[in-house]
Amino acid sequence: MATERQPTYAKARVAVLPFENLGLPEDDDLVTGITEAITARLAGLEGLIVIPHQSVRPYKDSNKSAGQISQELGVAYLLIGSVQNVISERTDHPIRIALQLFRASDKRHLWAEIYESDLVELSRVESDIAGKVAAQLGVAVRGPER
Repeated sequence: MATERQPTYAKARVAVLPFENLGLPEDDDLVTGITEAITARLAGLEGLIVIPHQSVRPYKDSNKSAGQISQELGVAYLLIGSVQNVISERTDHPIRIALQLFRASDKRHLWAEIYESDLVELSRVESDIAGKVAAQLGVAVRGPER
């Protein structure tokens, strides 16, 4: 009797948790937009399974641990972050995005970075973030996916 052959690799399952707004309440839409854009960019990569933003949205302001959330969502990796609109600091880069990617099973940080950007460069920064997350998860970003 023939047995089904298992694939030699499995796609990494990742959830982008709603980013925390460290700025003013009126920046909530900007923060949600950045979270959704990064989620969409990651979802467009062939080597990843990304939980849709609508499924992750209920975890905004949740008191659940990252371990509980990852188990409920069935993911191995979580991307967490915060966004701060720091325009009042009179900087050339008024948006600060701080990110951390970690493996849920052992809570090991795989990658962390802080980005500073203006609104004009935000799309490029979101693409760069998706590329760096993919690289940490061993997913190659092909030409059309860039």
